[in-house]
Parts: sequence; C-alpha cells; structure tokens
Amino acid sequence: MRVPVEISGEIPQQSPDLQENQSKLLVNFNEELPNGKVSKKEIRTPIKRQKGMTCTLYAMRRIAFFNSLADSKSIQAYTELKKALSDFKMTETCFKHLIHTANKIIKDFDLNLEKALIKNLSFMHSYSKAGSMYRFNLSPIEFYNQLDLFPKWVILYSILIQRILAPLFSLQQTDWHPSKGMDALRDSLSKKGAHFFMGKYGTWCYNKPPKEYKDLCTSTRKVLYFDKDSYQADEAMFTHGIIVDQIKNINGKNMVFYRDPNYPSSPGKKEKVFMLSYETFVKRLTDFRGLNFQSNECSSEEKFGLVSCIPEKIYSIR
Repeated sequence: MRVPVEISGEIPQQSPDLQENQSKLLVNFNEELPNGKVSKKEIRTPIKRQKGMTCTLYAMRRIAFFNSLADSKSIQAYTELKKALSDFKMTETCFKHLIHTANKIIKDFDLNLEKALIKNLSFMHSYSKAGSMYRFNLSPIEFYNQLDLFPKWVILYSILIQRILAPLFSLQQTDWHPSKGMDALRDSLSKKGAHFFMGKYGTWCYNKPPKEYKDLCTSTRKVLYFDKDSYQADEAMFTHGIIVDQIKNINGKNMVFYRDPNYPSSPGKKEKVFMLSYETFVKRLTDFRGLNFQSNECSSEEKFGLVSCIPEKIYSIR
C-alpha cells in the first residue's frame, strides 16, 4: 500500500511476516477463491450478505487478513464505518452522518485533510477539470468545501479505504490498470490472487434476474450471468464493490468471474459466482469515487483495485 509520507497520523504498519510474503511471486493463482472469509483467529468462516451500503467492506473481507500490528483505533474506525453504512438510507441526514463519521475518524488519526485531498489522484483530477472549465481561483480544500454531500462523502471514503481500511485488512493497491489489457489482469490474478474492484456491477444494475450457466456449474459453484439488454445502471450515482477471482475463455470469449457481497458465502456450501465479458467489465469499471475509466472521468494514473498482501494465506486456509 502506498502511503503519502507527508500526511501526519499513526498508520498501521505491516508485520515482518506480511512484508516477507508480499515479495513472493505466486504461480497459477488464477483459481477459485475459497468461500467465506478468514477470521481474526485465522479460521475460514461464513460471511453474511451485506447490510445497507456496506458492499465495499463485505467484499474486501473476502480477501482480508487482519494486520496483527493494527491498533484498536483501526478496529474502532472499521466498526464505526460499518455501523454508519449498515444504517444508511437515501436521506440528507444519513449522508451528513456518514460525513460526520468519516471526519471523526480522520481527526482520530490526526490526518491532514487538505494534504490527503492533494494526494488523492481522483479528487485532484476532478479539481483540475473543474478549474479549467469554470476558471475559479479556489484551493483544493475550498473546492472540496463547496461540494454537495454525496461527492464529499465519496472523496472521504476513498481516503479512508486507502489510508485506514486497506492497511487494516492487509490489502495493497494492484499494479494492474485497464490500459494494460486483459492479459495483464490475468497475470495479476495469477500472481496476487483475487482482486477487489468497484463499478456498475451486480444484481442492482439489472431489471431482470440472472440466469444460470449450467455448463459451468459444479458441486461447489453456481455460475450466473445477466442478459445485456437488462442493464439499467448507466445513470446510477452509486457503484458496487466486487471480488474478481478468475478470467476464463468460454466459447472463444474472455469472461471475468466475480463474487457479489449481496450474496452470503459459507465454506462447504454452493457459491453463487457471476460472470461477464472482459469488455463489459472494463466498460463498467470505476475508481473508488465511482468515476468511470472508459468515459475519461479518471486520472490516467488512477489505481483501480486492491489485492491481498499475503494471498497464499487467504487461499491456504479452507
């Protein structure tokens, strides 16, 4: 995980074991991610369906391994975010509560918000575009303060994901970028294991239920897909966190397989796995703020995914 050094505050560090394992290359890791999650006691346990707006947290938990050096402050921040997101409703009051919770965590960690904004590629890309379009003379923090509640929240959340949640869960940014193409993503999956991504994915994006692809179903996996003509989320303001664990060539077409936190996952039980074409996956991919790559809404240097620092542990615990 790349952490800006000039932002003050106590950031959880990786243990020596994590740092050592992080440098290891994994071979042929483009395989099924085990069901469920790894608990703090390093036991594979069931993971429930997400509550409210917790898709990011529930998705990341599938590849999370709690950092043994994380302090109680990080655990408390995770708990507070989970509670606020679980209780979320589409109201102004709830958005204000999310922002209040995020600001409290930022204060608890002594993070300098203005410096964090300047180091946030996604925010600065929007700031520069707005400055060119409207020719204003605002500092980054002044621009941020004039934003509406929703864009304020997604900026704060992207900062918390990278500064608090990723280190707590032993996650780091992936080197893969959509400009590198499908083979590079397959290679990254092979070396780093399953990836966390955000975008317009999942059941909520469609007006028809998914269909079963029986030829790919096994005793442990039920593979599902959606009809293209049922997609309806192009104008939606929200995005959804998912876990991608495989790319396979199905009847001459490269398909991306992912887990949706809207569905529970338990060891020993059949897992619902969704697939879509690689082209569709990239088309609907966004950064952590929900800005679309193919629409040129993001910085060309933006990072799009998270991976485990120690995937061999995530895959070996069954």
